[in-house]
Amino acid sequence: MKKQETNYQAIFFMGATFVAVGVVFMNTVNHVLGVVFIAIGGLNMIIGGKNKEKWPKK
Repeated sequence: MKKQETNYQAIFFMGATFVAVGVVFMNTVNHVLGVVFIAIGGLNMIIGGKNKEKWPKK
């Protein structure tokens, strides 16, 4: 079985989405849950950004 490469560009944009969801949760639902979403999103964006050279070429 061949190992599949990680799509770091998708991880970066997934992180941006988590940050946006975290902001909405902080303001509407639950402050603590919003902070958790922002932290997870920030980590995903850092991982994706540090591996930008591995993003798919257009």
